[in-house]
Amino acid sequence: MAAENENIKLISKENAEFPDYLDFQKLRSEGIAYLGKLSGKIWTDHNLHDPGITILEILCYAMLDLGYRTNLPTIDILSKNPQQQSKDDNFFSAAQILTNNPLTILDYRKFLIDIKGVRNAWLEIANDQHDFCYSPNNQYDFNAQDYNSSNTILNGLYHVFIDTEKNPKTDFGNEIEANEYLDLLSKSIKGKLMSHRNFCEDFVDITFLCKLLLGVCATVELQNNADPEAVYQNIILKLRNFITPTPKFYTLEQLLDKNIPIDEIFAGRAHNLNESHGFIDNSELQQIKPVLS
Repeated sequence: MAAENENIKLISKENAEFPDYLDFQKLRSEGIAYLGKLSGKIWTDHNLHDPGITILEILCYAMLDLGYRTNLPTIDILSKNPQQQSKDDNFFSAAQILTNNPLTILDYRKFLIDIKGVRNAWLEIANDQHDFCYSPNNQYDFNAQDYNSSNTILNGLYHVFIDTEKNPKTDFGNEIEANEYLDLLSKSIKGKLMSHRNFCEDFVDITFLCKLLLGVCATVELQNNADPEAVYQNIILKLRNFITPTPKFYTLEQLLDKNIPIDEIFAGRAHNLNESHGFIDNSELQQIKPVLS
């Protein structure tokens, strides 16, 4: 070890005490010499182009890497260069190493809910899509019987159902504005789906679910010390969560406190989380069922 001062220690080849097992050229030379003893009669080409020498060099590199890791203090290995003023990026974040593009239907639901304007989303396997391909020797007679034949159903297709954050019937001044809102939202959803779809999968259509106006008539008895305004707000909140539940977003710490594995928390999420609303409890999301009829 060579020392510039008492507090900073370095491994340097200029140091007379530099160990041989951390010198790449010495390891490589000793390795080739040993190979000559083992297979000198059948292997004499020790030049750079020889695949065996390439494998030897890889092994030397791996041994050097382990050597440096075991001979330097861990705190120094994990620290960045003190002269660098950039953001500390020695390690990948959990969002970088645990995330992946959506794969399952549940992944796609979480992916869609993160889109601005989408309140909730569902995917259903499209069992109504049929293959009309035919050959001259086996032409289809396009009648109802052939159309409904289970042998012609295409796999890997999905119907997408969207519950919008805004109500097209009540939140816009006129029908034109409502249609423009749905058209822009549809393009945004389709663009994101097509850029993240799986191999041999596609989305047949995007359907926006209609919002129905509901009224509840009830007689409520209050205790003498009750706050009518707070009670009313709690009643509305309970009714809303019961009639039209929405996914609840959590922070990472909140889901970890619920003992949910971190790989499950990040599963199916894109790497860029800057526009995300938060994390979703998969079990809660699966309990929210759509009303499609």
